Amino acid sequence: FAVVWSPGPGPSKTRWLTRDNLLDDFAAQQIEWHAPPSRSLLVLANRWSLGACDAAYLWLTAELKAPLATFDQRLAQAARQHLDTLK
Repeated sequence: FAVVWSPGPGPSKTRWLTRDNLLDDFAAQQIEWHAPPSRSLLVLANRWSLGACDAAYLWLTAELKAPLATFDQRLAQAARQHLDTLK
């Protein structure tokens, strides 16, 4: 049994959740899974001097045509340059 605080409906704006409630809430999310091809990650990582995780963020950003929010200057620069090549 785990108890955490979370904003919720009602005047108190608090709701206590159990582990089971959290798992139910997680299961109810509409999560879309994406598996980047390993070769694509390798190409992006080598081209932009990125680690595997950053290359995966860059791949997903390009795949979804979604904005990328990051404080990592190398990743931000790679995203600007890479996404410009896709236009």
